[in-house]
Amino acid sequence: MTDITPGIGIDNIETIEFKWERKTGWIIIAVFLVLYFGLSLAVVGLFLGEVSFIATFLLFVINIIANFGSVGVVGAIRQRVSLKDLGFVKFDKRWILWAILLVLGLLVVRMIIAGIAIITFPKMAEGADALQELFFLESIKMHQKIIILFLAGVLVPIGEELFFRAFIYKWMRNKLSIWGAAVISALIFAGIHGIPIQILMAFPIGIALALVYEKSGSLIPAIIMHSANNLLALGIAFLAVPGL
Repeated sequence: MTDITPGIGIDNIETIEFKWERKTGWIIIAVFLVLYFGLSLAVVGLFLGEVSFIATFLLFVINIIANFGSVGVVGAIRQRVSLKDLGFVKFDKRWILWAILLVLGLLVVRMIIAGIAIITFPKMAEGADALQELFFLESIKMHQKIIILFLAGVLVPIGEELFFRAFIYKWMRNKLSIWGAAVISALIFAGIHGIPIQILMAFPIGIALALVYEKSGSLIPAIIMHSANNLLALGIAFLAVPGL
């Protein structure tokens, strides 16, 4: 019988060849921090805690600018990085199926873990209400839903995969093993989410995304997996929360 699995084992994984230079890496991080936190603070200050679609829209745009800008612009200037270097290469199409299956499986596992964590440590849920209020506005209209779905479900996953997998993970791989780089990049990916329950939920999928990127030899399956995860989460939220 022919094996249709595109090699899930980790033992004989080949590393994607491109390597980030150390100085370039630190410059990318500095640019990302300035763009991400600087612009986010500007938006928060501008709206003074007011929750609106425009504020939510701008925060998504800032996320996209910080991720694309730091990796794309600095990478192109410092190392003449190409799309191929970042992982936009051909891959075994069976990885699309595996990406979707991983999203569904991890969703169940993460929900169970989150439920146990909140029951055990109720403070883990702190900040979740504010997040829901920010991203799932009660008065949101259909065209605004579509905009949020496009930003969070398509552009944000591409940008975050560029930064956290094509850059952070690959930079860690200069010195670390696959699992070491996957865990550290996943911790950074989870930490940027800020809210305790989100951090807990993001960590396991961060590891899975790094392994999918490494094993498939392409960034595209990781983007598909990340996009599917975000679209599924948003879709469930839009259907479950009254008025959305």
